[in-house]
Amino acid sequence: MHFGFPYGHGKDIADPEFGWKHACREFVPPVVELGAHVAALGIRFYTGQMFPHTYQNQVFIAEHGSWNRSMPVGYRVTLVALEDNRTVKY
Repeated sequence: MHFGFPYGHGKDIADPEFGWKHACREFVPPVVELGAHVAALGIRFYTGQMFPHTYQNQVFIAEHGSWNRSMPVGYRVTLVALEDNRTVKY
């Protein structure tokens, strides 16, 4: 699968230098967009039994954030809930 780099970013942001070569709709869109100035430090599919049932067989994303914004973003753990191997909410 091709996710768009370097031609597009996210679901519909064309790259300023290369975006004219391909439309974003030509690529596989992200299932979850974390937002600007946020990066995934780690992604884990949780199969353990230590957490409550609602967290079992779900995806955790540890996010790095941005320290130089007036309203900090990131620095959190996001739960991506799955049902039948598809994202249902985050």
